[in-house]
Amino acid sequence: MSGCLSDDDEISTTASSQTEVVAKAPASVGSSGLSGKTVTFNPTLIFSTDGLTVDYSNSATDGNYPNGSFPNITLTDNVEGDRLVVSITVNAEKIDLGFSFTDRGGEGYIDEAVLDEVKVNDEVKALPAKVTVAIDAGTVRNENVTAESLPDITGAPTVEEWNNYIVGTAMLITGNSETLSSSTTEKTLVHFTTSSSGSYIDLKDSETGSFSYTYTPTVGATNLGELSVSSDWSTTSIDSDYPDVPVGTLMRDEFVMDLTFKDFYNGTREDKVGGTTTDLASGKVYSGDTPETGDFNAITNVSLYLANNK
Repeated sequence: MSGCLSDDDEISTTASSQTEVVAKAPASVGSSGLSGKTVTFNPTLIFSTDGLTVDYSNSATDGNYPNGSFPNITLTDNVEGDRLVVSITVNAEKIDLGFSFTDRGGEGYIDEAVLDEVKVNDEVKALPAKVTVAIDAGTVRNENVTAESLPDITGAPTVEEWNNYIVGTAMLITGNSETLSSSTTEKTLVHFTTSSSGSYIDLKDSETGSFSYTYTPTVGATNLGELSVSSDWSTTSIDSDYPDVPVGTLMRDEFVMDLTFKDFYNGTREDKVGGTTTDLASGKVYSGDTPETGDFNAITNVSLYLANNK
């Protein structure tokens, strides 16, 4: 691979087609995608899976927020303008949490809830930073986009839809890699930065790199497509897979991945047999590894995902 990710490294997080659109606030925590999520800004709040209660804890003693642990607090929620305001009472102090919502790409589904205002007993408290919570892609409607304007995100996207809704996002690729001696779980964050190129991070080894690709929907199938991928990298040590290749040699991986789409953002994947690695100096071609199978799930905010999964 081309290198390892240090604490100071980043992959490109430019969202080529993902314009941030203010979304209409959902009517409740339960309908907002916040259920089961954790929000930390000084206190830590964990919303219940039914969206009706919250667990509150705060170890800080600076007086800005009530100190201590208070489980299973009943919440109330109401919409004020573009915010969903969630109210709880902690140790006799009323806390109002104001969430705004973002629809990346404007396709009609909310991608993020942003805690951008907090009040304690009606007094606005300064937040050290806005707190962004990722909402599962394609699950919560942005009601500012009419039902008639919604794209049909079921099945495989066309090339135009791929460029509109997938470019700028990433896929979290998971699956199993089988060898003669072991089976390991692979996790790779694959960021499609343009309609023909992208970057990746192997979340197991922190290896990073870039690639070029072509996306092609499968003719005659509503839920199938394939990615043809090419990635160049340089050897950094003698590799048992390529024992005759000197350190510093430029190599090229080429393979095709079949995608089965549940919707634009989720599905399963399988590498086709026949992937190759080529020594670009000598022209020698090596057979690829055993094909992997697994799942893919969209990550609409790559920067947020990396910050939350260091």
